[in-house]
Amino acid sequence: MTTDKGLFQDEVTAAYPLNKPILPMTIEGTSGQVELFFLNFNGALQLNAQFNYSLVNDVWAYVFGDKLTSASITGLAIPNPCSDQTASSAPKDFIQFYKDHRLGYTTTPIRITIGGMVLAGYFVGLNINLVSNKENTFTFTFNFVGRTSGA
Repeated sequence: MTTDKGLFQDEVTAAYPLNKPILPMTIEGTSGQVELFFLNFNGALQLNAQFNYSLVNDVWAYVFGDKLTSASITGLAIPNPCSDQTASSAPKDFIQFYKDHRLGYTTTPIRITIGGMVLAGYFVGLNINLVSNKENTFTFTFNFVGRTSGA
């Protein structure tokens, strides 16, 4: 008796428990060689402000706009079975994508879409953790600076 566990279920459960929702994620400029799934976001939104206190207990706030803050996105990458390229090159190609789009190499912001939220910013770091050596499934964390848009 066989059961249909769904495409990639073994790889996903090895890296992330399925009792939490998994959202598909797209990164502008990736080749489609790997399927990306959003796992975690860590960051903050801040603004530039200055506060002046007066002698009569008034406080004046001067706001200068938003700060460019750092954040990180963690995701799961699974080789796309419909891709023309071999799965063994997926982690290497992902690292090359980062190198070609990092802040020190280009000034064009990258767009990351998770659900209805679009993050636009610049890559400043990448961590990769190989989950399955056989399938070349890996988790990644992009560190970037930027702003959010959309809802």
